[in-house]
Amino acid sequence: LCLAHTLSWQELAVLMGPFLSRSTTAAPSHPHDRREQAEELFRRSECVVWRGAAGAWPCRAWDAAWLDRHLGECSVKVSYKDSCGDVVRRGTVAIRQLLNEAREDQVGLKPASADGLVAYADNFDIAALIPEQLRTGVPSASLFGANRDLVIYSGFLGLARSVTRIHVDSEDNLITTIFGRKLVVLLPPSAQSHLDFEARDVPLDQTVLRAVTEADLSAPELIEEAEAEATALARRHPMFRQCPEAVRVVVLQGGDILVQPQGWSHWVHNLDLAFSVPCWAKALPPPGN
Repeated sequence: LCLAHTLSWQELAVLMGPFLSRSTTAAPSHPHDRREQAEELFRRSECVVWRGAAGAWPCRAWDAAWLDRHLGECSVKVSYKDSCGDVVRRGTVAIRQLLNEAREDQVGLKPASADGLVAYADNFDIAALIPEQLRTGVPSASLFGANRDLVIYSGFLGLARSVTRIHVDSEDNLITTIFGRKLVVLLPPSAQSHLDFEARDVPLDQTVLRAVTEADLSAPELIEEAEAEATALARRHPMFRQCPEAVRVVVLQGGDILVQPQGWSHWVHNLDLAFSVPCWAKALPPPGN
């Protein structure tokens, strides 16, 4: 069930909706207000970042050392991806091995892969591994409306420079960033038909990534400046030649939640060792339908 966008009950949906002029909004402080705002954003198909919305959640204490203690011996499926996010090969490794590779990479001890591939434990069934800690530590399920019958969590642990290929999810999603930084290229459903998928195998230019990695992200206005610079650079990618104004880059850091309605194209680049927990939800049809 963690593979939310490949389940048989899902049909790829594209919702027409407005694109926000600003990608960041303050999250309401009361859980009920957050639920109402999240459902309204989903209804209007507006994708926004709630800065620090998970800052007080227990999962903010989950760092690499915590993962090593609680999940280090667990084996997960790992995709070895190129710089566009295409999967070249797959394997199964212990989470501790990924964490060790990240530490070696950080201090320059890990040799560069000859084939340029980077490991990404994407979409592993975290709910099966730590059900109680997940329920209390990442209560994003509570931000969906009561009509959502099926809620699915997943885990994404990626080394620095790992990438998720541009794609859309067929269900509404709340993505909680536990730690690390992510750069996400977003396009609304209305831009889907204008993407040049012949250029999908062209990597995102390094200047886009450096606009964030070399920036001071210590204040909201500084994050917005870095996002604006990265957005201007990302719009030059040949995949977006027919819809450059629809492209928006956002930066996610620990404690941020991305409210991502179904149908939004997203291309995710992990700038550091990054761990996030998406939560998809949908209302199931009545029995017999």
